[in-house]
Amino acid sequence: MRFKWIRQNLEALLWVGAILWLAFGVDYRATAAGFCPFRIMGIEALTGLEGCPGCGLGRSIAAALHGEFKLSWKHHWIGIPALLIICSRIVTLIRTQIKNQPGYDGYLPDEFT
Repeated sequence: MRFKWIRQNLEALLWVGAILWLAFGVDYRATAAGFCPFRIMGIEALTGLEGCPGCGLGRSIAAALHGEFKLSWKHHWIGIPALLIICSRIVTLIRTQIKNQPGYDGYLPDEFT
């Protein structure tokens, strides 16, 4: 029963886990480049680019979660829209799961509308 619930809600659990990790496990004030596959594989040196297109995205989302919107924009411009999209996806997954519950009559309780 438990494994079925985890399997049905795996995407939502992963997104919530990622948001929690970004909120509590990332130093968003860091200025040095973090984990960058382009730099690790040497592609940065070959192409002359300063980093991959996603560099700073995690720190940007973490800064936005802490209300540091200017710093978030400085790290990566797409961090705030990405956070909004991820939160929207989490809400959609939860609402879909509620609608699929046995005994659901077609109406969500007032706190979910």
